Amino acid sequence: MLPLGFAMLIVGGITTLAGITGSTIHSVVQGKPDKSKAGGGGSGGGGSTSSLSTTPSSAVGETPKAQAAVRKAIVAFFMGKGLTKAQAAGIAGNAQQESGLNPQSAGGGLFQDLGGRGAGQGASLTAQLEAAWSELLGPESATLSRLRSTSTPQSAAKVFSELFERPGEPDLSNREAYAAGAYSE
Repeated sequence: MLPLGFAMLIVGGITTLAGITGSTIHSVVQGKPDKSKAGGGGSGGGGSTSSLSTTPSSAVGETPKAQAAVRKAIVAFFMGKGLTKAQAAGIAGNAQQESGLNPQSAGGGLFQDLGGRGAGQGASLTAQLEAAWSELLGPESATLSRLRSTSTPQSAAKVFSELFERPGEPDLSNREAYAAGAYSE
């Protein structure tokens, strides 16, 4: 069940969270940039952005509006599963570092899942979030336990990075800054 104030929408057969504009929902679901805003750009692919303003150029979340929609959906999803806003923001901060908040990012989507992890390449935003939650309830339950003991978005970002993502180059300061941004929205 979602917290009060959130509603589920079915768009093109994919469930997503309300509070996101129609064009952004369509863009996120279809894996296309939101044409209602110009901007975005930058360099990189999935996995390691070099600065807070850099996003993958092919990202669904290439516009700030689309990135914000995905970030809010991630936070709302994990809060709906019982995590605090700080804990959910830590997860969102990691997704932003891993994929630029692009569910269709090459190499494994939001969380850059490889080797059979996650929902699979090309899966919807909801499917990727559900797959991450399923891992947190199953083989990554130690991560969930540690995540639940955090009280700030930065500490949640660090735990999620170290225990769930396990990146070669964590760029932890980026993850923590992204998490703090998600928490402040």
